[in-house]
Amino acid sequence: MTVSRPSDGTLVVEANDNRFAVLFLAIFVVLAVLAIVVYVRDPLAVATERFQGSVGGATMGLVAFLITFERSEFVFDHRRREVRWRRRRALRAHAGTIPFAAITDVTARQPLGDEGVSSRRVVLVTVQGEIPLSAAYRTDANDACLRLADELRRFVRAPDVR
Repeated sequence: MTVSRPSDGTLVVEANDNRFAVLFLAIFVVLAVLAIVVYVRDPLAVATERFQGSVGGATMGLVAFLITFERSEFVFDHRRREVRWRRRRALRAHAGTIPFAAITDVTARQPLGDEGVSSRRVVLVTVQGEIPLSAAYRTDANDACLRLADELRRFVRAPDVR
């Protein structure tokens, strides 16, 4: 996650780290091309392990890409006292606006059964439910998620200065 402060009164949090998604997409492309080459050379090759393995691997690469791809942006606007957010996954997009008054807490959540080095994600807790800043939990050995949650909590709770 990257945090920036582009202007007075705004704080922008982005989750755009798609290295794994790009890797999975590359695996899909390579294995799909291999399957096509095998098929073009010999259409009867569909019964071979090489063709079936290539198709299976390409399918798994595509599914992994669809699961891991994410782009999200949360703009915390202190002047307007609201959070504007948008999240783009491979097959769908969501967006919304949340007034600061509707945010009851900002916290870092851990997945159930997490042992060892903690994995976390920052979550906005509202009256209607929780909105994570990222769908993915990230390894948080240096407690960056905890610090980000504290910073956002202070930002949201800071008094309106007009």
